[in-house]
Amino acid sequence: MFKSVTTRAARQLIQPTVASRRCLHAPVAFDWKDPLGAANMFTEDELAIAETAESYCQERMLPRVLEAYRNEDYDKSILTEMGELGLLGATIKGYDCAGVSSVASGLITRAVERVDSGYRSGMSVQSSLAMGGIEEFGTEEQKEKFLPGMAKGKIIGCFGLTEPNHGSDPGSMESTAKPHPTKEGYYSLSGSKTWITNSPIADVLLVWAKLQETGKIRGFLVERSQCPPGTLETPKLGDKNGLRASLTGMIHMDGVPVAKEMMFPDVEGLRGPFSCLNSARYGIAWGTIGALEDCIARTREYALERKQFKGNPIAKYQLVQKKLADATTDAAFGILAAHHVGRLKDEGKAAPEMISMIKRQNCDRALVNARTLQEVFGGNAVSDEYHIGRHVSNLFVTQTYEGQSDIHVDLTRNTIGAGQDSKMDASTIQNKFLKTNDDLGLVAVGFSGGQCKAGVDAAPMALIESGLVDQLQNDLAYKVHYDNEVHAYTSLLPSSDPPHRGMKNPRAVSAVTQELSNQVYAHAKEGRFVLTLGGDHSIAIGTISGTAKAIRERLGRDMAVIWVDAHADINTPETSDSGNIHGMPVAFLTGLATEFAENPFGWLKPEHRVSVKKLVYIGLRDIDRGEKRILREHGIKAFSMHDIDRHGIGKVMDMALGHIGTDTPIHLSFDIDALDPSFAPSTGTAVRGGLTLREGDFIAECVHETGSLVALDLVEVNPSLEQNGAAETVRAGVSIVRCALGDTLL
Repeated sequence: MFKSVTTRAARQLIQPTVASRRCLHAPVAFDWKDPLGAANMFTEDELAIAETAESYCQERMLPRVLEAYRNEDYDKSILTEMGELGLLGATIKGYDCAGVSSVASGLITRAVERVDSGYRSGMSVQSSLAMGGIEEFGTEEQKEKFLPGMAKGKIIGCFGLTEPNHGSDPGSMESTAKPHPTKEGYYSLSGSKTWITNSPIADVLLVWAKLQETGKIRGFLVERSQCPPGTLETPKLGDKNGLRASLTGMIHMDGVPVAKEMMFPDVEGLRGPFSCLNSARYGIAWGTIGALEDCIARTREYALERKQFKGNPIAKYQLVQKKLADATTDAAFGILAAHHVGRLKDEGKAAPEMISMIKRQNCDRALVNARTLQEVFGGNAVSDEYHIGRHVSNLFVTQTYEGQSDIHVDLTRNTIGAGQDSKMDASTIQNKFLKTNDDLGLVAVGFSGGQCKAGVDAAPMALIESGLVDQLQNDLAYKVHYDNEVHAYTSLLPSSDPPHRGMKNPRAVSAVTQELSNQVYAHAKEGRFVLTLGGDHSIAIGTISGTAKAIRERLGRDMAVIWVDAHADINTPETSDSGNIHGMPVAFLTGLATEFAENPFGWLKPEHRVSVKKLVYIGLRDIDRGEKRILREHGIKAFSMHDIDRHGIGKVMDMALGHIGTDTPIHLSFDIDALDPSFAPSTGTAVRGGLTLREGDFIAECVHETGSLVALDLVEVNPSLEQNGAAETVRAGVSIVRCALGDTLL
């Protein structure tokens, strides 16, 4: 495939540096093709890969690009040829892929786009969007089925996200997936996608659609060969002004049957497609500089040969020289930026904003400079034989796809603006028990096994898609540590889970909460604030146990729990009428319910538990008889809605916090059903007569102001229950979180 050797070309580029070491006074020649010596930063393997790609592109692709561009004719054998050289899906490890560095992959795209952006686009969709999506989010069976063939160019893929009415706003997509009416175990996909590279020839189509059951965006692998006649059409889009050497089309789906095994299992929302786009954007940052470098080389050659005004080559004139100097400078800096981000990308340190910046900057500067260099050709620029006009047309398109430049400006502006302005919104309360005020670990838990109503597992993504994470970072200036995953823990769920002591799904809830406990503990032991988005309230077994263990180890003290809920959730398995474990977490956390078998819940040890003396309830109004007895027998401090109505929320908070004291870390576990349904209608256990949203916010504000809050759970938002009230409930949840993390009215 690729040989790990230093090529002659690489040695020639490196030679000046070697010479300067031999003699400090020896002159170092300036290389206009590599003005800032970027080649010195590439490894021997990367240089060899670059030469392989460059040789193929110049010898095999360049001779056919003009006819392809003129006729809008894409030769799909190009993908097969690239596959034979290991150029497809090059960063993927295994599955017959090369497994090279991000920089090496960038050098490949740079070489391809020196010939044509359309050729690079076809490769990028195959490698970064289709193969990259399968590699990152697919099951092992999906990877084994598709990736080896795609790596060889024998299976062609495409990526269906953009729709006729939704380009820069993919979250509003209209394509849907619903259970197939006649084929059990299948989904039925309907909708249209447009401007889809490779779609007319694709064998497998990675299509993003909203799952009708949850309203969440999911990824589906559509095999053309499995689509009945009339269900899938992929017409070509012709008469383009740019990227004419690539093949662009649409995707029309009308009840396309897709097996459930062909849906990505653990990613939902826009995180999946955005992750794929991030990889493609990184490649574009390299590729557009390749196109600009070809413009520079062709302009330089033309300017040296073209003679005007007494037989002088026009390269002699300063206006021409300035155009070349500006373009060369921008190209050189663009390569250095792409190289730097590539190294960070391989180390897992490349923020999406970095890739957004280099994509926008390199696309914009490549287009501006290509247009300027086009002026050097005068009227000859009209002829496609000079190639410069083709590059200009192509570069205009690269500025619009994978995020139009104005969108990337907005992304960067928001981040930079928040870095300055958010100091005004960031909390001024000094936390007594955390290492810093601004370090936050986020765990998103898409689990609903503690109760019987589906949909609560979609809450974390709904909260995130509403902008919560961005608000924490940009408005409140938190450094958010988040793995960009909503954990469904499907691999932990047993195939058989019969009732135990009357509990439903006991082994599933136990396994999930134990894993969650470890995740929360990992953040808390670092001294971070831990925010957990659920999920039903059974997940508190994991969140509170993880925080309690970390606080004991790090600070040598116990912590308190404030439980804001319409329900006490302190039933034991024996007192519960329903058997739903989301009504039992407090009993397990306090040791009132114990289990000696390792599974379920035997993993809970003394270091995981909290004392009933440091437990406070707020907002209770729907309490089982057995729970009332437990609360009274153990003297647990509880403030019902009666107390709030009688004393007011301000007095109740004074009494609650006074009971805990000022020297105790606090874990706040907030069930959205504590709010009255008029403020949070979309929850599975709504009870009338609850808190107002302002009272809920006030509780969160008061706990934050103590400087003792170390963790927060937000649970039981269920976006699927109230179509009209889901957004309102999500907004209420976001408001609670913001207030607990320091947001203020003034």
